[in-house]
Formats: sequence, C-alpha cells, structure tokens
Amino acid sequence: MKEITENKELDFIFKLGVGFVFNDFTTSPKNGNKWNKLHKATCSCMDSENPNRLKVEGKNRKLPKIFFETYDKAHEWLKTNRNKVGYSDCDICFKIK
Repeated sequence: MKEITENKELDFIFKLGVGFVFNDFTTSPKNGNKWNKLHKATCSCMDSENPNRLKVEGKNRKLPKIFFETYDKAHEWLKTNRNKVGYSDCDICFKIK
C-alpha cells in the first residue's frame, strides 16, 4: 500500500498497467462513499487523456488515492479501513464481459 500524492504518480501507474488504485472520497462531505472506488491500473479513468480521469490535485483540495500491488491486498485493507463508509470496485474496469 502506498499513498499517491501527485498526478504524475497516477500517470506512471497507468503506463505500467500493474496494480490497483483506490479513489478515496471518505473525507468528502457529500456522497463520498458513492465515489469510493477501486480501479485497475489499466482503467480508462486513470488515463491522462481522459478528461474525467482520476486526479490527486483537485481545484482546492487534495483527493486521496492509494496504490495496492494486488487485488487481495487492496480488499484486505479496504475491509478493515473503509468498510463502514462503503466502497466498491469500479463499474468500468471491473465490468464482466
């Protein structure tokens, strides 16, 4: 587990295409748990070319992101630390084909 502090780190993870990123809206006062999503490193939400991509640096705030090497490690941490507020896998990158 590693906290991501800059958008360029997200870009690097997307280029490598390995691991998972948790979009942590837990501290967001409105609908935070709705946007608490776990994304694959290859998710289109991670692509810097996507205008709606994940960002660490927002307009007036930092939006926490957490990197995990494996899905199991991510869910182990999430069950312990975000179970009460809620989280889910991304509907885009975890879509069953």
